[in-house]
Amino acid sequence: MLEINRWRGFSLIELVATIVILSIIAAIGSRVLQASFNAFYQNQYITDANAQARLALERMSRDVHTINSSSSITTATSSQLSFTNASGNSVTYLLSGSQLLLNNQVLADGVDVASSSFTYLDQNASITSTLSNIRYVIINLNITQGGVNYSLRTMANTINFT
Repeated sequence: MLEINRWRGFSLIELVATIVILSIIAAIGSRVLQASFNAFYQNQYITDANAQARLALERMSRDVHTINSSSSITTATSSQLSFTNASGNSVTYLLSGSQLLLNNQVLADGVDVASSSFTYLDQNASITSTLSNIRYVIINLNITQGGVNYSLRTMANTINFT
Protein backbone atom coordinates (compact mmCIF):
# COMPACT_ATOMS: atom_id res chain seq x y z
CA MET A 1 0.00 0.00 0.00
CA LEU A 2 2.74 2.37 0.77
CA GLU A 3 4.18 1.86 -2.67
CA ILE A 4 0.94 2.94 -4.45
CA ASN A 5 0.64 6.29 -2.58
CA ARG A 6 4.19 7.26 -3.49
CA TRP A 7 3.42 7.38 -7.28
CA ARG A 8 0.25 9.40 -7.02
CA GLY A 9 0.75 12.33 -9.56
CA PHE A 10 -0.66 15.84 -9.67
CA SER A 11 -4.17 16.97 -8.88
CA LEU A 12 -6.26 19.01 -11.32
CA ILE A 13 -5.95 22.11 -9.12
CA GLU A 14 -2.14 21.89 -9.19
CA LEU A 15 -2.14 21.62 -13.00
CA VAL A 16 -4.52 24.59 -13.43
CA ALA A 17 -2.44 26.71 -11.00
CA THR A 18 0.73 25.87 -12.95
CA ILE A 19 -0.90 26.80 -16.27
CA VAL A 20 -2.14 30.12 -14.83
CA ILE A 21 1.32 31.01 -13.45
CA LEU A 22 3.04 30.09 -16.74
CA SER A 23 0.47 32.16 -18.68
CA ILE A 24 1.20 35.22 -16.53
CA ILE A 25 4.95 34.78 -17.01
CA ALA A 26 4.49 34.37 -20.79
CA ALA A 27 2.33 37.51 -21.00
CA ILE A 28 4.92 39.60 -19.15
CA GLY A 29 7.74 38.10 -21.18
CA SER A 30 6.00 38.81 -24.49
CA ARG A 31 5.55 42.48 -23.55
CA VAL A 32 9.22 42.77 -22.65
CA LEU A 33 10.19 41.14 -25.97
CA GLN A 34 7.81 43.40 -27.90
CA ALA A 35 9.32 46.50 -26.27
CA SER A 36 12.80 45.25 -27.15
CA PHE A 37 11.85 44.66 -30.79
CA ASN A 38 10.23 48.10 -31.02
CA ALA A 39 13.37 49.74 -29.61
CA PHE A 40 15.52 47.80 -32.09
CA TYR A 41 13.45 48.87 -35.10
CA GLN A 42 13.25 52.47 -33.84
CA ASN A 43 17.04 52.52 -33.58
CA GLN A 44 17.33 51.06 -37.06
CA TYR A 45 15.09 53.82 -38.49
CA ILE A 46 17.12 56.51 -36.72
CA THR A 47 20.37 55.04 -38.02
CA ASP A 48 19.03 54.84 -41.57
CA ALA A 49 17.69 58.40 -41.53
CA ASN A 50 20.93 59.68 -40.02
CA ALA A 51 23.07 57.88 -42.60
CA GLN A 52 21.00 59.14 -45.54
CA ALA A 53 20.96 62.73 -44.28
CA ARG A 54 24.69 62.82 -43.53
CA LEU A 55 25.60 61.26 -46.86
CA ALA A 56 23.40 63.72 -48.75
CA LEU A 57 24.72 66.74 -46.85
CA GLU A 58 28.35 65.68 -47.30
CA ARG A 59 27.87 65.10 -51.02
CA MET A 60 26.09 68.41 -51.52
CA SER A 61 28.71 70.33 -49.53
CA ARG A 62 31.50 68.76 -51.56
CA ASP A 63 29.73 69.62 -54.82
CA VAL A 64 28.99 73.21 -53.78
CA HIS A 65 32.71 73.64 -53.07
CA THR A 66 33.42 72.83 -56.73
CA ILE A 67 31.47 75.79 -58.12
CA ASN A 68 34.05 78.03 -59.83
CA SER A 69 32.07 81.25 -60.18
CA SER A 70 28.64 82.73 -59.70
CA SER A 71 28.05 82.46 -63.45
CA SER A 72 28.23 78.65 -63.03
CA ILE A 73 24.99 78.67 -61.01
CA THR A 74 21.97 78.28 -63.30
CA THR A 75 19.10 77.64 -60.86
CA ALA A 76 18.83 78.47 -57.16
CA THR A 77 15.38 77.97 -55.61
CA SER A 78 14.27 76.57 -52.27
CA SER A 79 13.82 73.14 -53.85
CA GLN A 80 16.44 73.08 -56.62
CA LEU A 81 20.10 73.97 -57.09
CA SER A 82 21.72 73.61 -60.51
CA PHE A 83 25.26 74.54 -61.45
CA THR A 84 28.29 73.54 -63.48
CA ASN A 85 31.15 72.20 -61.41
CA ALA A 86 34.91 72.76 -61.88
CA SER A 87 35.12 69.77 -64.24
CA GLY A 88 32.44 71.25 -66.51
CA ASN A 89 29.77 68.73 -65.47
CA SER A 90 26.20 69.86 -64.88
CA VAL A 91 24.98 69.14 -61.33
CA THR A 92 21.34 69.42 -60.26
CA TYR A 93 19.96 68.83 -56.77
CA LEU A 94 16.18 68.63 -56.60
CA LEU A 95 13.75 68.07 -53.73
CA SER A 96 10.91 66.15 -55.35
CA GLY A 97 8.15 64.05 -53.83
CA SER A 98 9.82 62.37 -50.87
CA GLN A 99 13.29 62.26 -52.41
CA LEU A 100 16.41 64.32 -52.82
CA LEU A 101 17.63 63.79 -56.37
CA LEU A 102 21.14 64.32 -57.74
CA ASN A 103 20.98 64.52 -61.54
CA ASN A 104 17.70 62.54 -61.45
CA GLN A 105 19.26 59.79 -59.27
CA VAL A 106 17.94 59.25 -55.73
CA LEU A 107 20.44 60.55 -53.17
CA ALA A 108 18.12 60.33 -50.14
CA ASP A 109 14.68 58.81 -49.67
CA GLY A 110 12.00 59.66 -47.12
CA VAL A 111 12.72 63.39 -47.39
CA ASP A 112 10.04 65.67 -45.99
CA VAL A 113 10.07 68.19 -48.84
CA ALA A 114 7.79 70.61 -46.98
CA SER A 115 10.41 71.17 -44.26
CA SER A 116 13.58 70.63 -46.34
CA SER A 117 15.04 73.48 -48.34
CA PHE A 118 18.00 75.30 -49.84
CA THR A 119 18.70 78.86 -48.73
CA TYR A 120 21.28 81.11 -50.36
CA LEU A 121 23.44 83.75 -48.72
CA ASP A 122 25.66 86.49 -50.10
CA GLN A 123 29.16 87.39 -48.86
CA ASN A 124 27.63 89.34 -45.93
CA ALA A 125 25.57 86.28 -44.85
CA SER A 126 22.32 87.91 -45.94
CA ILE A 127 19.68 85.88 -47.75
CA THR A 128 19.80 86.47 -51.49
CA SER A 129 17.95 85.25 -54.55
CA THR A 130 20.36 86.88 -57.01
CA LEU A 131 22.45 84.14 -58.62
CA SER A 132 25.55 86.32 -59.00
CA ASN A 133 25.58 87.13 -55.26
CA ILE A 134 25.43 83.55 -53.92
CA ARG A 135 28.43 82.62 -51.77
CA TYR A 136 26.89 80.18 -49.27
CA VAL A 137 24.21 77.51 -49.49
CA ILE A 138 22.30 76.45 -46.37
CA ILE A 139 20.93 72.95 -46.75
CA ASN A 140 18.07 71.82 -44.49
CA LEU A 141 17.19 68.14 -44.71
CA ASN A 142 14.36 66.53 -42.80
CA ILE A 143 14.18 62.77 -43.32
CA THR A 144 11.41 60.54 -41.98
CA GLN A 145 11.94 56.78 -41.68
CA GLY A 146 9.43 54.53 -39.92
CA GLY A 147 7.84 57.43 -38.07
CA VAL A 148 11.22 58.76 -36.93
CA ASN A 149 11.91 62.32 -38.01
CA TYR A 150 15.59 63.29 -38.35
CA SER A 151 16.70 66.82 -39.23
CA LEU A 152 20.15 68.03 -40.25
CA ARG A 153 21.36 71.38 -41.43
CA THR A 154 24.66 72.56 -42.86
CA MET A 155 26.11 75.54 -44.65
CA ALA A 156 28.43 75.04 -47.61
CA ASN A 157 30.50 77.81 -49.10
CA THR A 158 31.61 78.30 -52.65
CA ILE A 159 35.33 78.28 -51.83
CA ASN A 160 36.56 78.09 -55.42
CA PHE A 161 35.11 81.42 -56.59
CA THR A 162 37.67 83.50 -58.47
